[in-house]
Amino acid sequence: ANFEGPLDLLLHLISKAKIEIQDIFVSQITEQYLQYMEDCELLDLESASDFLQMAATLVYIKSRALLPEKRRGEEVDENGLTPEEQLVARLNEYKRFKMVSEELKELESRARGSRYKLPEEILAGAEQETVFTNSSVDALMAAYLKVLAKVKRLEQKPESVVIYRDHFSVKKQMR
Repeated sequence: ANFEGPLDLLLHLISKAKIEIQDIFVSQITEQYLQYMEDCELLDLESASDFLQMAATLVYIKSRALLPEKRRGEEVDENGLTPEEQLVARLNEYKRFKMVSEELKELESRARGSRYKLPEEILAGAEQETVFTNSSVDALMAAYLKVLAKVKRLEQKPESVVIYRDHFSVKKQMR
């Protein structure tokens, strides 16, 4: 399977294992991630480096789990988060973005055939007065009556029409 990045692969492994994001550090996800890295042949150096950086982060977090409790609390970032909490926050944020992008893709596919037309400006002002030349109330009435007659003809069902078959023979046509 193709993954868009290391977080996508991690989310896939987490959902496959059917565990919560917070529990990834006590599971086999790190080993599965490393196994995927060994099996995968990445051609793109930039994406390979992203996957390797995530693998290094997972191994680092796994190794921190082996340290005593008081040594683990020393390494926090400027927000007071441990590396484990940082990764969980990134995964949760990526999961939200992925869900929103799926919704946007669905909306895009539904609206693909729709076209919109911007409203036209209607220039109606006191300076511009519309003038109809060669027009009268009688001409307008005559046009209206023509349209009504045409609508009545279209609404009436045509009577049955008999179509007669023409008889042609090949000999007659050859002559």
